Amino acid sequence: MSIALGFDHVDMGRQELVGGKGLNLGRLTGAGFRVPPGFVVSTEAYHRFVEAVQLGAALAELLSGIDYDDLAGVEQQTAKIRDLIHGSPMPASIATAIREAYDALGVRYVAVRSSGTAEDLADTSFAGQHDTYLDVCGHEALLDGVQRCWASMWSARATGYRRQNGIDHSTVALAVVVQTMVASEVSGVMFTANPLTTATDEIVINASYGLGEAIVSGIVTPDLAVVSHLGCRIKSVTVGSKTIEIVRNVDAYSGVLEREVPHERRTIASLTQAQIVRLARIGARIQEYYEGIPQDIEWALHDDTFYVLQARDITGVQFSWDEELDPQPPEFPEASDDTVWTRAWGDSVWPGAVTPFFYSQRAQWLTRVSRSEEKLWGIRGAEDQRMFKYHKGRIYYNSKIDAANFMQAMPPALRQPDIMAHVPKAMHSEIQNKPWDPLEIVRILARIKLTRPEQSIYRFFQTGHRQIDNDGAAALGASPQELTEYTDEELLRYFEGRQAMLVDYVESMWSGFFLAMPILMSSLVRILEKWYRGTNPLILTDLITGLPKHTSTVLENLALWEVCQLIRASDVLSEQFQERPGREFFDRLGETDTGRTFQAAYQAFLADWGHRGHSDRDFHGDRRAENPAIDYNSLKTMLTADHVDPDETMKHLVASRQAAEADVIASIRHQPLGALKAEAFKLIQDWLVRIWVLRDDERHHGDRFTMSKKRALNEIATRLKARAVLEGDDYYFLSQRDVWALLRGAPMTRLMRAKIAARRHNWERVDKGLDHPMYLRTDGTTYHDIDPATELAPEQDGLMRGFGTSRGLVEGTARIIETQAELHRVRKGDILVTRATDPGWTPVFLVISGLVLETGGLLAHGACISREYGIPAVHIPGAMGRIEDGARISVNGDTGEVVLLESPQLVR
Repeated sequence: MSIALGFDHVDMGRQELVGGKGLNLGRLTGAGFRVPPGFVVSTEAYHRFVEAVQLGAALAELLSGIDYDDLAGVEQQTAKIRDLIHGSPMPASIATAIREAYDALGVRYVAVRSSGTAEDLADTSFAGQHDTYLDVCGHEALLDGVQRCWASMWSARATGYRRQNGIDHSTVALAVVVQTMVASEVSGVMFTANPLTTATDEIVINASYGLGEAIVSGIVTPDLAVVSHLGCRIKSVTVGSKTIEIVRNVDAYSGVLEREVPHERRTIASLTQAQIVRLARIGARIQEYYEGIPQDIEWALHDDTFYVLQARDITGVQFSWDEELDPQPPEFPEASDDTVWTRAWGDSVWPGAVTPFFYSQRAQWLTRVSRSEEKLWGIRGAEDQRMFKYHKGRIYYNSKIDAANFMQAMPPALRQPDIMAHVPKAMHSEIQNKPWDPLEIVRILARIKLTRPEQSIYRFFQTGHRQIDNDGAAALGASPQELTEYTDEELLRYFEGRQAMLVDYVESMWSGFFLAMPILMSSLVRILEKWYRGTNPLILTDLITGLPKHTSTVLENLALWEVCQLIRASDVLSEQFQERPGREFFDRLGETDTGRTFQAAYQAFLADWGHRGHSDRDFHGDRRAENPAIDYNSLKTMLTADHVDPDETMKHLVASRQAAEADVIASIRHQPLGALKAEAFKLIQDWLVRIWVLRDDERHHGDRFTMSKKRALNEIATRLKARAVLEGDDYYFLSQRDVWALLRGAPMTRLMRAKIAARRHNWERVDKGLDHPMYLRTDGTTYHDIDPATELAPEQDGLMRGFGTSRGLVEGTARIIETQAELHRVRKGDILVTRATDPGWTPVFLVISGLVLETGGLLAHGACISREYGIPAVHIPGAMGRIEDGARISVNGDTGEVVLLESPQLVR
């Protein structure tokens, strides 16, 4: 076995022989990258050295005497080992092989670097823990450098690190890289993903004058360049001080020295922009060679030529490749660096942890619809914006879209804070003060009317309800059994066809929901401020409570309530329900006549509502047709409630709304132009009531499409698992593009496995209740806006102030609920405290007496449902961390206050 192996030697592919650095230098050389030539003193040389000078027993004895809790003692013992290795004579055969390899290089100066067999692994990094010697010249200096590198394997730091990471000392050895020294004018480090922000679409370059050791050792502040992977576009360049440079010591036979950089050079970037782009392209190519895994690359520039000195996987950073889940160019542009992304949109309509697969397909078609509609409206600055950003298991919405819409489609008088919930408060002043051309909205409405008449301000109601009422079977699509008969390509085309149908459906209502509704809702608020002279301080809440017909969510819950009554009325079913928790109750219904009767009723319920019941819209959540245990928890909660008459409750709420409308009309009619003002109010109020009905019904229909796509995805996953390509639910943590590639025969790669592990980790943290910042910048860092909690009135002990979203006052036990799976803990009369709710949560509204939400506003799902059930509701930022589970509290939806009455200990 060779002692010295050239970088092009066949054995350079064996890490146990050449170590991590040597392995990578051999791979880079073989791949054609410009690597300064050199050779590796193999681990075989180290083993022969230890054997020849008989150090084995001495090493074992010194290691056995180390007390790792005694830092000074560790240093003393390891120093003895280093002295033994450095002070022992180099065997002649090893020395000769090293001299011959050095002479064959034909250069005077070389770098001598340690290359450990345990370094550069996925979960460990020995960077900087072993010695490096630069500008080594001559046989004796080289041999001395090799022995010093061997000795550095036994530094206190490296020895302790191995022990901390469970690496057996006896299993590791050290190779030594001897590499032609580049007399670099500039050198540095390049990361092909951003280790600070974890952005994988950015390349980060550190550069300074002289040798890269100045950066590695931290003695200079280098220049910093950030480059986009897309087209290698330079995003920013920050010039560092670069006060020191390390250069060859020309006055000595070997080694380097530090010298000051002249002041005039310190303020100049060490690389030109053209050089930065060239270097970034080299980094992108190296990452591509390493199967897309982000790389930590050492480089040097000499005579305008870049040399690659080292590359290894970046370790210690939790990359999750979130950026690639976002809609991709060229169809969708990059988001600008100054974009602020808000979590509020997702909290109100797309809550919970979001899986990468679901996001990748949904964000793409939603962004396509958004851009199409913004172009139709002619909103400048919004038509080319991305709609969403994925960040570690949550979605964020582009606040620039709403800001552009408000400034161009809405009069300044209507740009009120409540309407601008998805825009940071720091931007409100600019939006409110932006001048407005009244002809703008006329042009927008005319374009909609002439180009897409089905989306016009009134026609979209008919369009939406027609699709909801007539296209249910088409939306649900093929059955799971039918999908098994499709070929792979038919299955993919079917899924994408579902997407196209959903796009048509959503587009038909987009203008009504996202253009007209904010304008008219704000108009209603303004009318009440300017024209209403009545005495009801909560008139707005009353006006948006009590819809004239049962929405799909109400009908669904009433149908489940009727199913519940079958259990309540039967001793047999009640006993079975208690003795057979969860899915077992449904699985064993066929054992008795009573059970079969109930089973038939439940199957009839599933025929209409089987695609619902999930906690949010993500494919990951079970629907009741897939897992009836969802309904077990809902039924268990309902059984704790006394008899209620939902129809009577609804009639009372409708009467309250109608009384509020009459109150407003009576107040307005007595004013100048009162008849005209009253007609304007009635027109706006009628439109809003109709859209609130449609708003709930369209989600029911949209869930049909989602269910049909989930069935197709389940079939795709079944095939991939049968082919041993994927395991379990791994497919949820890849993008649609990756899953499609796997189904078409692409191999599972190291990069895909890394994505699955990292994204699952992020998703599980969110699913367990990890909070995320409300606002982000495009680079993933937190944007600090005005905290809504700081704008509330000062609080007394036990008093929390927010704002009410549904009228009434109630006292009860606070039940802190993180996810839908915990809803079975809720009992009759409890007050639900949570971040946000979704249709899957609505059965609990038949039981709870009050609601406290952390996010959302008057139009949030939980707020709307609370009003329909006559339940007091309040929005309190951070409520889940401020209210203890089991505490007795009061909720005042009129004043927006929550009061702590008794602590959980006293309640018990």
